[in-house]
Amino acid sequence: MMHQNIRFSGERTTFMYSRYVAGWTCTALFFPELSLFIAWHQHTLARKILKKAKNP
Repeated sequence: MMHQNIRFSGERTTFMYSRYVAGWTCTALFFPELSLFIAWHQHTLARKILKKAKNP
């Protein structure tokens, strides 16, 4: 029973991930400026978090 549960959650994760990728692909195709802005925003956010982690 446990093994079946793990497989199900794995399939659900894959489904969510493929939806995420499909959404990003659509965004990149139709709104290249928007997707670039979001990517840049997430990049700067990640850099801020990393800087905070290095120098608490």
